[in-house]
Amino acid sequence: MAKIKRVFEQIEETIERDALQLSPGEFLPSEMQYSRTLAVSRLTVRKAVDGLVRSGLVQRIPGKGLMVAEAHAAPEQKKLLLSLPYVTCDAEFFITMMGCIDQANELHYSYKILAFTDVRERLERLKDEDLSAYCGAVVSCYESAEDQEMIRLFKEKKLPFIVMGDNESEPVVNCDDYNGGYVMGDYLIRHGHRDILFLTSDRPVLSVYRRTEGFRQALCDHDLPVREEYFLSVEDSGVPLLPQHADQRRLPPEAEPFLEGKIPFTALCGYNTLPILSMLNQLHRRGFRVPEDISVVGYDGLRIGDFYVPKLTTISQSVELLAKCSFELLISCMQGAPAQHMTVPFRLLRRQSVRQITE
Repeated sequence: MAKIKRVFEQIEETIERDALQLSPGEFLPSEMQYSRTLAVSRLTVRKAVDGLVRSGLVQRIPGKGLMVAEAHAAPEQKKLLLSLPYVTCDAEFFITMMGCIDQANELHYSYKILAFTDVRERLERLKDEDLSAYCGAVVSCYESAEDQEMIRLFKEKKLPFIVMGDNESEPVVNCDDYNGGYVMGDYLIRHGHRDILFLTSDRPVLSVYRRTEGFRQALCDHDLPVREEYFLSVEDSGVPLLPQHADQRRLPPEAEPFLEGKIPFTALCGYNTLPILSMLNQLHRRGFRVPEDISVVGYDGLRIGDFYVPKLTTISQSVELLAKCSFELLISCMQGAPAQHMTVPFRLLRRQSVRQITE
């Protein structure tokens, strides 16, 4: 830790020395140039520059680079809190969400990332935070008791915030989960599938409920029976985002009759790609082939689905757009605009994992 601190100090000293040799309004070398000169990563340089921006020594000018700040200019306190899940099953989501940091930098906002693996852990950490030091927050939310307490803290401190995910009563940016589940079911049914296994979650999460209900409605609209034995609730805990680790997500005992061929099904889908991959691994070991024996549709468009052969047809959500909309909506709220809800659209990516059944 001391070594890392010293590296940051050396970078800051180098940039500060360069800045003092220039006049206000003149530009410093780029972050990439400092990265090459000092033999450190660009991310390390960026973090060091963040501190100099907060101190008022330099400014980031979008499209131009680092400029020596005007003399005696008092830096405006603009700090955001980003609270995002960092469980292994959401690692790709977390990494993509970091894209909104670039937007924060361009608008001269500093930020703190509060990553968490458990909502109780997050709540305790938030209670230790000086929330008055922030001008806004973007938080993921699952409507748990701990999340409601977190929202109460924000309101108590009059901190503008945007919920990213599941919440019906607060300003929120989410995905069109109900219609995503509906399109998933409708697509398989139109390809001739009638016996469809749907994997749902053991967690009471609103997005999971909406996706499941959308799928159920697709069955009803095609006059197909809603058979509860074809809805399997799987354990929703973090697993590594690698195909060879997919089996670490435990399947319920109710999956065995499907795996053993005792309950017939021709298609597999669900609320999320990861449990689907766990089921697929077990099916492959028993000789099932995709799409010859089982057609598959994933959800979320995770890149892990691209590692499978054939590539999985999937409901794809733009996490980049989710991040962009969340950030823009927060800035709007911070500027006094009325709070609002925003829904991000999805796409059905048609690949090679679904076959047409002809009767």
